[in-house]
Amino acid sequence: MLTSYGAIYGSFAALPLFLIWMQTSWLIVLFGAEVAFSNQNVEHYEAESEVYNISTHVKRTVTLLLLREIVLNFKNSKPPETAEQLANKLELSVRLARDILYELCETNVISETITKNVKENAYQPAMDIAGAHCSSQYRSWCDTGPGDPSSFRE
Repeated sequence: MLTSYGAIYGSFAALPLFLIWMQTSWLIVLFGAEVAFSNQNVEHYEAESEVYNISTHVKRTVTLLLLREIVLNFKNSKPPETAEQLANKLELSVRLARDILYELCETNVISETITKNVKENAYQPAMDIAGAHCSSQYRSWCDTGPGDPSSFRE
């Protein structure tokens, strides 16, 4: 009788050990994936803290630089560029470029266009560039967009 209990309940003892082994294995795999991701994207996170600490003047200067690039691309009949391409061209953090581009889209200064990559949008002017002046677009953004750097969206 004692041997039958050992045979039945002994196999149940293997189940918690198997679950502990599975959890430990997945923790190791997920930790390795996180290390690999951070190693591949280190340039995106190096300048991450600067996004929240920029002055209003710097934010407005970066906004004008982004607008200038978008308008020049459109004027020269080049394809619209994504936030990452614009950030790399202007040597900015991608997060800063995306936050400012989001605000410009919300104020209808620029518009998003579809790219071949479904997850990423490109940007082009939302108005006729022949009649629009940079100062009018800038004033439109300043009047309706948040000017405080702490107002970046999360």
